Formats: sequence, C-alpha cells, structure tokens
Amino acid sequence: PATTGATSLIALKGGDLLMQTLDLLEEHVPLPSLESLHVAPDYIGSTREVEIPALPEVVTTPHSNPMFLSLSPLQYFQRCVTTQIPRADLEASLMVLPMTYVISFLCWLEMMVLHGGVELETSARCLVTLLLCHQRSLSSQSSVLLPHMLRLRQVLTRRMDAYKSMIGMNQAAFRFVQQSIETQEEEKQAITAVFSDPSPSTSHKKRKH
Repeated sequence: PATTGATSLIALKGGDLLMQTLDLLEEHVPLPSLESLHVAPDYIGSTREVEIPALPEVVTTPHSNPMFLSLSPLQYFQRCVTTQIPRADLEASLMVLPMTYVISFLCWLEMMVLHGGVELETSARCLVTLLLCHQRSLSSQSSVLLPHMLRLRQVLTRRMDAYKSMIGMNQAAFRFVQQSIETQEEEKQAITAVFSDPSPSTSHKKRKH
C-alpha cells in the first residue's frame, strides 16, 4: 500500500508538471486549431504517404518569455517530457492527464516527432500509453485527431525501420571486427609459438655439442 501511494503521488506530480507545461504553451504559443487540419478520406486505410506539414516558426524559435528559459516552445515541451519527468514515471504521469490535455499533448508530440529531436522509444511509449488509457475518448474524437494519428504512425514506423536497419548494420560490423580481432590473435599466437619455443631436436643437438 505504501508503494502504491508513493507511485500515485509521483504520477500526480508528473501529470501536474505536464499540465503546467501545456497550459504555458497554450497561453503563449498560437497554433492552428485541430479542426483546421484534415486528411482526405482516400488516405484512410491507404498506404500512401500522408502530407507532413512544415512546423510553424513560432514553435521552433526561442521564445522571448523568460519562463521558457531561452528555449523554443518545442524544446521546452521536449525538456519536460524527456528531462523533468523520470523515464520510469512517464507512463504513470501520462495516465492521469485529463482528456483535454491528452489532445494538446498529442499535438505537441506530433511536432516533436516531426522535428526529430527526441528519442524514438520515448515518443512511441507516450503514444502507446495514451492510446491504451484513453482509447474510448480518443475514438470519439477520431475526426479531429485522425490526421495527427496517421502522421505519427507513418513517421514513427519509418524511423523505427531506419533504426532497425542501423542496428542490424552495426551488429554485422561488430561481428566482422570481432572476427578480425580473433584472427589476428590466432596469428600472433602462432608466430609466438614458432619463434619462442625451440623444437626438442634442436635442444638435443645443442646439448650433444
């Protein structure tokens, strides 16, 4: 029970920090409304690439408000998600967010993913956690959130494929280097054995003389 209480308190603190961050962003960063964004019906269920919009300059430019700590709004949001809330507590903090904040969080998460300035694992964890916890509520807002979900799915899938390819190449390179090192060690041992260990016949002849 004590552990559960401590976990709940940590989750509430993390959720409160996320809500404060989102409130600050909403107050000082004008963004287009979700309703103004749409995806053509023929994109739904299609393998075609969804159009990825350019990020607004107001999102990527350092903000003049001192509360942003000379960071851009996007960097400020990323700092909250990746630095201020411990990784182990991030999922619990997301679970206590009210639905209005979930929508706002998803919009900023999308921009963060498009900007490419955050760990792939963190982005995927945030998205999966919110989808699992708020599936029913998000489904009721599908007409509004659909473009964001499609873009997130597409960009995350593409980057995960690239990440898996990079890991595969790194593993192959590591195995090649390891084999080269082992081969060199075997050659060194063979050379050392030839020049340092005299044969019995040579030693016998030397003792005879």
